Amino acid sequence: MFFYHELLSKIADYDSLAIFLDYDGTIVNFSDDPHQVYIPKNHYAILKSLVANPHRELVIVTGRDRDYISRALFDLPVTIFAEHGACVSYNRDSEWKALINSDNQWSSICYALLENIVEKYEGVWIEKKPHSLCLHYRKSDFKAKDAHQLVQQLNQDPRLKQLTFIDAYLHIDCRLKSVSKFNAVQHFFRSHQFHCSLAIGDDITDIDMFDAVKGYGGYSIAVGDRIQSSDYHLRSVSDVMNFLQYLDNKIGS
Repeated sequence: MFFYHELLSKIADYDSLAIFLDYDGTIVNFSDDPHQVYIPKNHYAILKSLVANPHRELVIVTGRDRDYISRALFDLPVTIFAEHGACVSYNRDSEWKALINSDNQWSSICYALLENIVEKYEGVWIEKKPHSLCLHYRKSDFKAKDAHQLVQQLNQDPRLKQLTFIDAYLHIDCRLKSVSKFNAVQHFFRSHQFHCSLAIGDDITDIDMFDAVKGYGGYSIAVGDRIQSSDYHLRSVSDVMNFLQYLDNKIGS
C-alpha cells in the first residue's frame, strides 16, 4: 500500500510503539455465527511476532465479551479491553477488572424492548454480555433503516437515559454511556508510556479509539469504507495483516 513508507518514516525512530486493534472486521473476517470466529493461524503468527518485541505492545479493544476473547487470543501476551472497554485484562498476567460500576437494572428493560424485534423478525437475535447487549441482524429482514429507527426510539426512552445505542455494521450495541473505546485508550495510557501509537479499526465504534489515540499524537487506520475520518485506509482484514507483517519486518526487534 502506498502509505506504508510514509507511515513508517513517521514512527520508525520512536523507541516504543503501542498498537490498538479492533477484532471483528480488523484482524478476523465477519461471520454469520460470531461465536465460530477465530484468528487464522497465519494471522496469529504475525501477532505473536509483533509482541515478541519488548518495545511494542498490542492492545485489543473489542466489543466481544471477555470469555470469548480470552479463548480467541489464547496465549498472546496482550492487553485486552472487552465489551468496548467495560473490563480489562493486562498482558494476560492479571484477572479481568471491571472499569465501570453498574447494577445493570437497565439490562432487563432494554432486553425486553429488543425481544420485540426478535419476535417480529426471523434471524434477529440478542447477545447478552455482562455489561452490554447487542442486537444482531446479519441474516434477517430487519434492515439498516429499521435499525436506525430503533436506535432513535431507544434514545427517546426515559428509562434508558444512561445508555448509548450504536447503529453499527449489521448490529446495534447497547451499553452505558461511560463505556467507550475512547475511555479504554485513555485508561491504558494512564499507566503506560509509549512514544508512538497506532489504532486500526473498521466500524463507527472505532472512531472513539481513533480520536483518543490522536490525542496522544498517534495515527489511525480505517479498514474498509465505513469510516472516512482516519489518517490512512486499508481495504480488508488481509491488508491489515500484511501491513502488520510489514511493520514487524521493517521496524525489527
